[in-house]
Amino acid sequence: MYNTDLNNYAPSGASLLSFEQINKLKSYSFWIKFITILSFISLVPTIILGAALAIIIIGIPILLVGIFMIYVNLKLWRASKALDSIVDNNNQQSFNTNGLEFIVNVGNYYKLTGILMIVSWGSSLILTIFLIMFGSVVDSYLKDFDQNIQNSIISEAQK
Repeated sequence: MYNTDLNNYAPSGASLLSFEQINKLKSYSFWIKFITILSFISLVPTIILGAALAIIIIGIPILLVGIFMIYVNLKLWRASKALDSIVDNNNQQSFNTNGLEFIVNVGNYYKLTGILMIVSWGSSLILTIFLIMFGSVVDSYLKDFDQNIQNSIISEAQK
């Protein structure tokens, strides 16, 4: 029959992962950390711009997105730490607990990133509609204003 007790799958002290698997996990962990660090660096201008524009109401959403992305990137960083813990301990119990932590953190990262993407698409669409409406109103106003100026110039010239 099958062994259903996952904590006793490998004998105590036995290595669970081969050398090649350990190197792959180290490589995955490195690249996850690299992407996370690049993301943190790219968030610096967002946070600075949001904080500077927070004086005006416009900066508050920018600042909130920056803070939200810091939280999301911390999820990815924790996933990398879980891989490091699997490599460091290299036993079944560590694999079970840290493997689950890795899956949960990576899953949360992609869920939260997807939610942010959907929200940004929606807000971009709404902003585009408002800009089109505002642009047509301004264009109409400027045409009327220009017509009034031309009419006043013509009436002054006829006097």
